[in-house]
Amino acid sequence: MSLFEKAASVEPKLAEVLAIAELAMGDDQAHGWPHVVRASKYAEAIVISEELHDVNWPVLCIAIALHDVGRSKEKALGRHHSFISAEMAGNMLIRMGFSHGFTDCVKKAILAHSYSLKVRPETIESKILSDADKLDAIGAIGIARVLYTSCGMRRGFKESIEHFRQKIIKLPDYMYFKSAKKIAVKLIEEVNTFIQWYEEQSFLLEINI
Repeated sequence: MSLFEKAASVEPKLAEVLAIAELAMGDDQAHGWPHVVRASKYAEAIVISEELHDVNWPVLCIAIALHDVGRSKEKALGRHHSFISAEMAGNMLIRMGFSHGFTDCVKKAILAHSYSLKVRPETIESKILSDADKLDAIGAIGIARVLYTSCGMRRGFKESIEHFRQKIIKLPDYMYFKSAKKIAVKLIEEVNTFIQWYEEQSFLLEINI
């Protein structure tokens, strides 16, 4: 049984939340619904590996589904997407009849998922989301995400490589669970190899070989 299926067995309204989230986020390969699906699988792996029996499944799954829902509005509103996503999630859940306590737990997890915002997770669901989100940012998929995003931003090769150096290669140090850290250390090797290949090829082009 998948993470979403486990949560659905506890919370009947989960399917509706997921449907709304998928429609709202679209098929952006880096931060849209495909990212949510991948993050949910990493989250499930963490839960199983760490034997986390006290997880609130609906809170975790809804937080995963909505953690980037406000990203597309970040530039227009001039606010970090975590704040926007938390507010959008909160408003939606209250309208759907979820309790304020449940909604607050989801919002806390969303606010704590971002590397750049530096909000420390307070709950087990927050830590799982934080780790799962970061795991999807490294390895071969992480490399593809950066280059995909760079194309949309018209960010050059050098700027993309600098992004790897300034953020991506640091992510293993921010993992909360041992199992996530183990995966991250393995995946970051792929990123370091990619940077090395880029530097080697750039050097060859500079000396006109």
